[in-house]
Amino acid sequence: MARTEPGLAMGDFFITTIRMETLDATADKPGFAAFGRVVQGMDVVRRILAMPIDPHGGSEAMRGQILADPVTIMAAQRIVDD
Repeated sequence: MARTEPGLAMGDFFITTIRMETLDATADKPGFAAFGRVVQGMDVVRRILAMPIDPHGGSEAMRGQILADPVTIMAAQRIVDD
């Protein structure tokens, strides 16, 4: 979940496409919890990643990382591993 500090996550989330050890928890910072994975549709994730960004959109931490046009997730499904 995207957040500005621990306990403040709202409805925003992000998908990483590479390992992001910088998001892992350490003794000095709480880190981020991974709560899912893409099991189908990585082509869609890559198309979203290639979309134009708004160079002025978002807060300082997110500046240059916000899409120019929002993407609506039409469906998501929970799959329970056995």
